[in-house]
Amino acid sequence: GDESYYTRMAVSYLLKDDLLDELHYGLYACNPNDLGFMDHPIIIDLTNNTISDDTGIHSIDEFINYHSLVATATS
Repeated sequence: GDESYYTRMAVSYLLKDDLLDELHYGLYACNPNDLGFMDHPIIIDLTNNTISDDTGIHSIDEFINYHSLVATATS
């Protein structure tokens, strides 16, 4: 129920391995209907518990599970 805490934890998790690298991530709080300036936007919707990316709309759990499996397979 604490969206601010969840957002901080989700972003921290996504950035944890690359935080000190030379290239970083672009994080924006913006209107989801105006994303034309972004190359590959990932939208985290805490109201509907979904994540949208180039492949479609996924539940947050599906997105995390998929990327956890990919990370494990490439390690």
